[in-house]
Amino acid sequence: MFWATIGLWLVCSSASWAGFATTISLAPVRDNTIFSDSTAITDLSNGSGDFLFAGNTAAGTNFTRRALLSFDLSGIPPDALVSDVSLRIRATREAPGRTEDANYYLHRMLSDWGEGTSDADGEEGRGAGAQTGDATWRHTFYSNSFWSVPGGDFNPEPSSVQFMDSLGAYVFTGAGLIDDAQFFLQNPSLNFGWMLRGDESRIFTARQFGGRNDSDIGPVLDITYSVIPEPDIVGLLMFGSFGLWLRSLWYRRAGV
Repeated sequence: MFWATIGLWLVCSSASWAGFATTISLAPVRDNTIFSDSTAITDLSNGSGDFLFAGNTAAGTNFTRRALLSFDLSGIPPDALVSDVSLRIRATREAPGRTEDANYYLHRMLSDWGEGTSDADGEEGRGAGAQTGDATWRHTFYSNSFWSVPGGDFNPEPSSVQFMDSLGAYVFTGAGLIDDAQFFLQNPSLNFGWMLRGDESRIFTARQFGGRNDSDIGPVLDITYSVIPEPDIVGLLMFGSFGLWLRSLWYRRAGV
């Protein structure tokens, strides 16, 4: 009887806790692409464009692209416990017969950055001249604020890795993203989002991705979290009744 009651109590408690899990889906509040070696040419960006880019195009000046994404987590209670995070992103274009299969990496950003009104022409892969507030290879916010290291300030250890070999939807997951989201909740002033990088050790790894300006193909961040509830009257009564039952059982066994 004792262990049966304990088991029933644990089952009820587990069911109660499971009911507090919530999943929220978020679109980016800003995104951008930065283009390498902008010191030799006009500083480039794509703040208001429809697409993002990551990876290498070809050897030479301005051949690396890195995408930046930021999400507003203020709708999640700051004391929430994050249990799962996934970032869904769609590869929308690659160079026919040239784009290599490659790993792509998400890195937590260490500095804030901007999305301005730059908007590249055509397929947008060449970027556009940076506008006020845009992130570029050199700038966090064009034209007077700079990264500490050209190319962006980010955690060198990737939070998630995803192999891509074609066009279509991909999902970044893993403990690193959970840690990042938990960090952002506890340190909202340091929530600078993530950088998406391709394999930059080889050429022809650049891919185009849907950006936030197109809700059909834009990135989506899914976060599952739980919040420890305040004790309610039902829970307190259950706990109290359980305590009284244990006390009466002890008295019976003690012969009192």
